[in-house]
Amino acid sequence: MNSKLTATTAILALAIASITLVMGLSQTDKITAADAPKGNKLYPFAEDAYPVATFTFNDATVTHDFQLFSQTSGFGNTGRGATPEFVLQKVIGDTPYLHKTLEMTHERSNRATSGNSEWEFSVTVDLVQGQQTLISYVYDRCFITNYKVTTEFDKAESFTGKDAFAVLEQYTITCGGYEIVNTSYKQMLAENKKPYQ
Repeated sequence: MNSKLTATTAILALAIASITLVMGLSQTDKITAADAPKGNKLYPFAEDAYPVATFTFNDATVTHDFQLFSQTSGFGNTGRGATPEFVLQKVIGDTPYLHKTLEMTHERSNRATSGNSEWEFSVTVDLVQGQQTLISYVYDRCFITNYKVTTEFDKAESFTGKDAFAVLEQYTITCGGYEIVNTSYKQMLAENKKPYQ
């Protein structure tokens, strides 16, 4: 009798645990690639500062969030210095004008790219903190000089919030010139505040 009671209790406990597990799994939100976070506002950035790039092409102006911005050359360029070059990287996404420019550059890579207005564009990279632009880099006469696609796993948690694969695209862009616009300083002066107070 004792063994029947123990067996019945074990079966009952197993049945309750199974029902609880099935009910719990059915209530869990399914996460698909379409639900993955989009835009920089969902990624953790130090002090909430991140890059946003606005591209002006011959037929459109488009803005995209990027997770990495690195100016690799050109600081102090007054016409005789190094050519301005920078790198932008983001989780691959819907960027049709940028991809079209990439395609045109790749198809015509045996010809010189500089000076061909067909695939030349301008870029303004804003470093944004919260909703405020702190500083802008305004590049002109730009073209794509390199493009890479990589898949990251080790660093993926920063892109998705959990362990997952992240497909990243990286653009190297070379330009004919650029200017730095110190938006936050101009705003401070407009509000009659003194620097460093």
